[in-house]
Order: sequence, then C-alpha cells, then structure tokens
Amino acid sequence: MKLYSMTVPAIVLLSLYTGKKTISTPVIVGKAAAPPPAPTAALIPSPAGVNPDAYQMAMKGYQHLRKVGQLRNTRVLTIIDYTLSSLQKRLFVVDVKSGKVLYNTYVAHGMNSGKEYAHKFSNALESLETSLGFYVTMNAYEGKNGLALRLKGMEKGINDNATRRGIVLHGADYVSVGYGRQKGFMGRSEGCPAVPKSQTGPIVRSILGGSAVFAYYPSAQYLGKSKLVTINGMEPVHGHGNPLP
Repeated sequence: MKLYSMTVPAIVLLSLYTGKKTISTPVIVGKAAAPPPAPTAALIPSPAGVNPDAYQMAMKGYQHLRKVGQLRNTRVLTIIDYTLSSLQKRLFVVDVKSGKVLYNTYVAHGMNSGKEYAHKFSNALESLETSLGFYVTMNAYEGKNGLALRLKGMEKGINDNATRRGIVLHGADYVSVGYGRQKGFMGRSEGCPAVPKSQTGPIVRSILGGSAVFAYYPSAQYLGKSKLVTINGMEPVHGHGNPLP
C-alpha cells in the first residue's frame, strides 16, 4: 500500500491508493480557529442562595486582586450581602474552585448604618457605620470580643480607613437567633462585621491569611466610585469554566 499526497491552497488531499481506486479526504489547514472568549460575568453562575449581582461583582474584584498579587489565600471568597435583613443569613464563604458555600450565617452591620436593614455606609472615622467594598483578611488575634480577624480595606476613599477604625471580623453575643427574636433585628456593631460566636472560629480559620471579603450593597455612590466592580470582562474560574492559571 502506498501513500500519495497532493497540496492545494488551504486544502491537503490525502490519497490512499488501494489498488482499485483512490479515496481522497479533504483536510483543512492554515491558521487555527480563534479560541472562544472567556466567560463574562453573566455566564458564571452564582452559588445557591447568593445574590447573583453580588457574586458577579465579588468575582470581578477577587480576580483582579488575585491577578495583582494581593491574595495569598485564593481558595475562598467571602460575600456579605447588606441588601438582606440582619435577621437573614447574609454572610457567605464560598469555595472558589467548587462554587459551594462553605459557611452561611448572620452578620451585623454598624449601628449608624440602620436598624434591621443597613442603608447608610461610611469610611469616616468614628462614623459607627459599615464600609462597603473589598477587603483582604490579615492575621487573627484575641481581643475584647475573643477571636478576631483584621481586615484591610482595599478601596481608596471607600474602606481604606478600616485599619484605623479597627474594623475586624469578630464574634458577638448580640448576633444570635435569640437576640434577633427578642429585638426584631440583629444586634449592631461599631462598623465591624460581627458574626455568631459559635461560628467565629471555623470562619476565621477558613478565610484568614489573605483572602478576599466583599461587602455588597448597590448604592449609587459605591458603584460610581469603586474601580474593582467596574473592571471589564472576567477570567475563567475554577469550577465555573476553564481554570485560572
């Protein structure tokens, strides 16, 4: 059996001589087809129970912070959805690779941000209000509220006073089902995202050491000022398309 080939522009005819007849199969050659575009925010599904808008914004900021080397703990992403009532579980710790929610619990907002719902936000010292935007977790320590986790605000003019304000994730007795039922709203902090004491240890251990935290509320002031939620396009994500490098 002999193999013959004949080349024409952009097509190679592979001819297989069988002794009786020649069977020719066209094979297209030339430039490879362009790869499909990376998924956009709208194409990446949000984990069960997580506000899709909050998740898409959170992923944009997460990917940018990861790209510029700000994240050492890239396994998890924490989202706090301040559009929800404080009587609802509005803190979500998401496993980025699988898209699964690892922790979902209650979280307080600042006492001057609102009562049951948060609707005012500030970066000002002594405002006693919650600051929106992206944070990166730092080290854990034992403070007046027990175990606490320092947070570094990553958005200038939005939450970059977090360290000076002493904004940390910590446990609190006033963040509990019993307190909420008695008062009709969850207890409020001085601006810190306080969580139930029973959940503090597991959450802190999961997210400490350089992971992203996103405090979400679709205020025009925040959306108009934040650069992290307006980044165009999204890279593929582990568990939601092709993996990141």
